[in-house]
Amino acid sequence: ALAGTRPIHGEDLLELGQPVASAAEKSALHLRTGAVAGDMESAAVAREALAAGVPFLAVRVVVDAASLSLPACLLPALDDAGRTRPGVLLAGLLRSPGALWPLIALGLAYRRALGTLRRSGRAAGGLLAPAEVSPC
Repeated sequence: ALAGTRPIHGEDLLELGQPVASAAEKSALHLRTGAVAGDMESAAVAREALAAGVPFLAVRVVVDAASLSLPACLLPALDDAGRTRPGVLLAGLLRSPGALWPLIALGLAYRRALGTLRRSGRAAGGLLAPAEVSPC
């Protein structure tokens, strides 16, 4: 059911403890591990599901492509849960106003990725309940 919605990849993801900000770092990780993307959440959830004997399927979308470096003001503006701290982000933008357009592009990519995730959930029909399709 998902095959017609978007390209589906079955390559390896690399479990990460923190975001990878630069395109050069992303490229180096790919060359070293062969992973096509980094993932900070799925492995931990999969381990918990396995321990509980609950079936688990991760459907991921990529927001920041490997060729994209994240603006330097973004990561310091995220709290431990990945939520944006607006005051910190605004202060970073005041120091580096050139980061505004890359942040806007990242936000647009996020909206597209979230739309793809939602369409994939609908296309999966009974495989995924709507409440299970989450951007996090």
